[in-house]
Amino acid sequence: MQIITQISGKYSNDDTGLFDLKIHLEKIGLQVKFPENSKIVAYKDNIPLTFIPTPERSFYDIEMDFFESIRTCGFHIVHNNYKDLFGYIGFSTSHEICFAIKENKKIIFQFSGLLFSESVPDDLKSIIIKNRNNFIFCTTNILQESGTYFTHFLGQCEYCLNQLDIEIINSSVSKLLASYKD
Repeated sequence: MQIITQISGKYSNDDTGLFDLKIHLEKIGLQVKFPENSKIVAYKDNIPLTFIPTPERSFYDIEMDFFESIRTCGFHIVHNNYKDLFGYIGFSTSHEICFAIKENKKIIFQFSGLLFSESVPDDLKSIIIKNRNNFIFCTTNILQESGTYFTHFLGQCEYCLNQLDIEIINSSVSKLLASYKD
């Protein structure tokens, strides 16, 4: 059985750590659906993209597919680092983490700690912080692990969510996706 996942994190030409992680995970046998490429290939409104948008496959379509991948995958991985900011979580990544929480997915953070960008909404930040004890923070270099390392992360996770949290996540993700429509 091939393990399928995706990686959240900041796409940047200044820090290729997320792409290095994707390459490693694929090399050891995991299927990483997102990012689609191992480098930035285009920009849309100053947002780096790992695919070329077409009329048949827009930025919005790709983002919808990304969230569907989170919903259906075995677990979710977060590359929470940008340059020297270990633990870094930006705006979009915070939405993806909260969606994974809502879908009861185990979440693996490549680095210890949570360092939120100022752009992360306070309500999403609160949901992430109150569920941090359920996250898996890698204590070893994930780039040195084999494919079998990840098999024990498959399965569901129980998070602390109430109805208001679920409404906040649904509304925030809907607004984020709507902002990507052309």
